[in-house]
Amino acid sequence: MTVQEAYHLLRTRLQAIYDPAESSSIAKIALEDLFNIKNVVANRSITEQQEIILHDTLLRLLKSEPIQYIVGFTYFYGIKIKVNPAVLIPRPETEELVYWILQDFKKEGTPKKITDIGTGSGCIPLALKNKKSNWNVSGVDVSKEALAVAQENSQSLKLDITWKYVDILNPIHWDKLPPQDIIVSNPPYIPLHEKSLMEANVLDYEPTLALFIDNHDPLLFYHTIADFALKNLHSGGVLYFEMNENNTDKVKKMLLEKSYQQVILQEDINGKPRMIKATKP
Repeated sequence: MTVQEAYHLLRTRLQAIYDPAESSSIAKIALEDLFNIKNVVANRSITEQQEIILHDTLLRLLKSEPIQYIVGFTYFYGIKIKVNPAVLIPRPETEELVYWILQDFKKEGTPKKITDIGTGSGCIPLALKNKKSNWNVSGVDVSKEALAVAQENSQSLKLDITWKYVDILNPIHWDKLPPQDIIVSNPPYIPLHEKSLMEANVLDYEPTLALFIDNHDPLLFYHTIADFALKNLHSGGVLYFEMNENNTDKVKKMLLEKSYQQVILQEDINGKPRMIKATKP
């Protein structure tokens, strides 16, 4: 089997569950990340062992397993990070959140203290530390399995980051964190009643703990983290959230009611309001 034939096989079979564009993208990722093949139309042959791996991968993909979990890693803001079902697969929108933070502080020479709440794989702290080596960066999570992945990522990337087990919904844990200049979070925000709308590759494989929130209070994490930030941020410190586009107005109203200043919405590359920042008075 040639590389071109392998790509065609993956792409066409995957169209049973994905649209053509996504099928092509997954097929390219599979060939590059599994076999380091960048030219998917090459006529050279793949080995028998590679062909076995390819067919096994295809079977897993047809069960909607994400390619990032199959290969065991993904790329986020220019760095390679390990992912597994204990952590969410980072989305492009989160890269935009990192970019926003870095742009806001690109002229700041003074080291900043920043904490990411609900850090998962640690993608946000890792990306920030990779660009701002003099920052004091930490990530917290209620999942010990996720923190283990984050720790492994920081070790492999040789980035000095502090990881802590913190249940942000429990105020007793708040004292574990020192005052910060910046707090960022991409918390769970999908109501349970929207589960039926989720794709199988997300619902069946990615961690429920990091995705869903009870229907009765979809803004629970936003309220709690905003209260924590009022206590924990230095005066003039900044809070950043990624959020569900359907909750934009509610999150903005909540932050204003808590007396935050300079509350600013930011659209993602698709023109959807997905990020917000607010300054502690």
